[in-house]
Amino acid sequence: MASKDEESKPSFFFFFPSSSFCSSLLFGFRCVVFVSLCYLLWLRFLFHTFPLLAPTRSGRGSQFGRSPPATCDPSIARFYTHRLHPRFNADIVQRCLSRYACCGVDCPNVGHSGLGRPLLRLPADADVDPDLTSWYATHPLSAEVIFHARVERHPCRTTDPAAAELFYVPFFSGLHAATSFRPKNRDALAVELAEHLNSLSAFRRRGGRDHFLVVGRTSWDFMRKPACPDFGANHGLLLLPEVANMTVLTVERHPWEGRNQFGIPYPSYFHPRTAEDVADWQAELRRFARTRSFLFAFVGGWQPGSDKAAVRTSLMAQCWKSNRCLPVHCEPILHKCDDPGRILDVMRRADFCLQPPR
Repeated sequence: MASKDEESKPSFFFFFPSSSFCSSLLFGFRCVVFVSLCYLLWLRFLFHTFPLLAPTRSGRGSQFGRSPPATCDPSIARFYTHRLHPRFNADIVQRCLSRYACCGVDCPNVGHSGLGRPLLRLPADADVDPDLTSWYATHPLSAEVIFHARVERHPCRTTDPAAAELFYVPFFSGLHAATSFRPKNRDALAVELAEHLNSLSAFRRRGGRDHFLVVGRTSWDFMRKPACPDFGANHGLLLLPEVANMTVLTVERHPWEGRNQFGIPYPSYFHPRTAEDVADWQAELRRFARTRSFLFAFVGGWQPGSDKAAVRTSLMAQCWKSNRCLPVHCEPILHKCDDPGRILDVMRRADFCLQPPR
């Protein structure tokens, strides 16, 4: 136990005696100031280290590998990107990054044009130039931002709507859902988008049938029905008449109501620049094939409250009991699943990697 003399020593952080002649109010005020300054410093570091929606650099240092071809492939339709107000995309990214830094909100780190922070020591142990790495701590729900960054520099993009055959709507609905899943006004932004699209002659010309958007979350997150008023975001975005006519690219389409939905892969940590990058990684995995000591690997956490969660719980329990299954329990407080190196190491040690139902 500390002595009274120790208690009267100056505070290391605030440089004033703890309680002998300073009121608790002043102490609390200085605590607030100190924490606020630390938070602002962290945000400054975050935004300067991980750019938001900046155009990707060209050349070998590009975050997306080779520079795109100078001309549009004639087999690809020319498309136009609607210029939406920043509240539909850039503002959402900035809000998401700030909440990722401080509040533990389920917002992906979408710096580096959606790729997240560079992983400098994967797949090998040698240091790698951050401008040349093919590995990033990419969040699986960041597809919207990655797609947008690639669209911005695509040679088939046209700035003339009259010359376009397709129209891209850059609304980051998944990121919006991550920060606005429960508020009463969570529907407002989707409704504003629909109203804005209806005001555009390019949209009205074909009723939106030549328009498309990308959704970085599962489709049922945006198909809220009156019977389930407390689940979902964006006013049943995919059920709005305007969006129902559009093409929707989503990481998981609805199996029986996804007439206009098309599944796309979840983003991974690996973003190869060249065919050689892919070949090198395949060669490394072949070397690991001789040393895989587990039949299954399971990376996931408990999700109580649904029938699918019961399946997940059963899988986790069986994995924990078996000596042929390698588990990683994703508890938010431990951050085990925030380390891509750890996850890849687990997966390289097993023949099969289980994807638990969400």
